[in-house]
Amino acid sequence: MIAGNEQSFEELVGARSFEPLGVAHSVHREHDVLLHRFAAGHLVRGGQIEAVRHWHLVRSAAAHGGIAADLPDQLRWLRFQLGDGRGTDSEGHETRVLRPETLRSMQTRQVDGGNNCEAVGYAWILEHPDVTKVWRHDSETNGHMAGFTFVPDHDVGITVLTNSSSGIRPYEELIGWVLDEHLGLRAPPLPSTPTPELASITGRYSGARRDVVLSERDGELWVGLQIHPREGRPRPLVTPATRARFTSESTFATEGPLIGEGNLLGAVGREPGPRQHWEGRLLERAADR
Repeated sequence: MIAGNEQSFEELVGARSFEPLGVAHSVHREHDVLLHRFAAGHLVRGGQIEAVRHWHLVRSAAAHGGIAADLPDQLRWLRFQLGDGRGTDSEGHETRVLRPETLRSMQTRQVDGGNNCEAVGYAWILEHPDVTKVWRHDSETNGHMAGFTFVPDHDVGITVLTNSSSGIRPYEELIGWVLDEHLGLRAPPLPSTPTPELASITGRYSGARRDVVLSERDGELWVGLQIHPREGRPRPLVTPATRARFTSESTFATEGPLIGEGNLLGAVGREPGPRQHWEGRLLERAADR
């Protein structure tokens, strides 16, 4: 029971968000997806592409990755974010869903973003504030990737869906192209600094859901990602190691096939080895194996 009534989380989201916004093809429950056209998700393991047999999250994870939606519904959500808190349902009736100030608070810096971004609002991530505010939220769930980006000052929103966990790469390239070619918002290039001594920082860094492995090849840092097994995915998801370059003494960035940024917390070049932030998640240095 939530919100002082007997509606489930799924029912509440449907009544307060889906219906007044005319979102007609978004569902929470796995079996409801079968009533709509859908694309099977895919992973790449050992260089081979395989379909994901069990892609949905457990119900307790519904709030952070449990909605299956199509492109028109996602564009409706973006249009709502660019508006004043009103929505139009499937019959054309206009409804006040949020007060304007409540909607704007979602797109207002609530906490600093650390190494992952400039700042975080309510679910939205802020980037490039020195150029103009670019808000985004993207993630991968068991063979599917969804990414939102919108620029309120230009009344522009973009959403990208792929049925592959590696879809983050074309998403990043497409967003960069739109921001650069159509809006003139080229992000400044990341700076490069000399590679520090790597012997003290290479190894495995473990978190609740993933491990990041740092290794050295010919004096350069390489980064590999291993997503832990979980329900419906009995084997770990391993991303091939990607070369990284340092943008400061303690921060490194990769460009593909693994795209991301890591920040080493603690003494770089001295023992004991540091902890690491990878894309906003804290990982602890694991014992040598």
